[in-house]
Amino acid sequence: NYVNLEIPNINSSSNDVKTVVNGSVMVFPIKDKTFNGTTITSKYQEPRPNERSKVHYGIDFAIPVNTPLVSVWDGVVTRTEHKDLSDTDDKYDVKSYGIRLEIKHNNGLISLYGHLSSIPDNISVGVQVNAGDLVAYSGSTGYVTDMNGNPLSSSAKKAGQGAHLHFALKKNPSDAVTSFTDPTP
Repeated sequence: NYVNLEIPNINSSSNDVKTVVNGSVMVFPIKDKTFNGTTITSKYQEPRPNERSKVHYGIDFAIPVNTPLVSVWDGVVTRTEHKDLSDTDDKYDVKSYGIRLEIKHNNGLISLYGHLSSIPDNISVGVQVNAGDLVAYSGSTGYVTDMNGNPLSSSAKKAGQGAHLHFALKKNPSDAVTSFTDPTP
């Protein structure tokens, strides 16, 4: 159910790969990658083994630590969390995303990037970004599990295990499950 499109510039680098999500042309969030060329380790609303949350409200892309991530549409940064607050048992707490970024886009949707290694200094709340702009780097912060749903230790995460991008789209700023929408192209 995805379409990879080569589309003329939409305020972004001509090298960006565009896809269609929810009827809007979007730049793929992983720089220089395509939906076809990236390993998905957890799909939207996929059942989750050994987890209190019964389904997954985003897509997890397996990518190495510090892979550049870009804004999917033009928008304004609305939230940044720069600390890895991963020593929590509450999987539903905002801390479970670790270092995280949210951007409210001109189409009304909010993109959420979770488990990041870092957010560049020039990306902060209120900053305007264009589709294709560098906004973050992938990591394994927050509540990260292995493929069986077992939590990874801090030392395993520091060694780069579990590195991925949790990418989600929301209809409003809430983290309630009803605010999420399918980000699958």
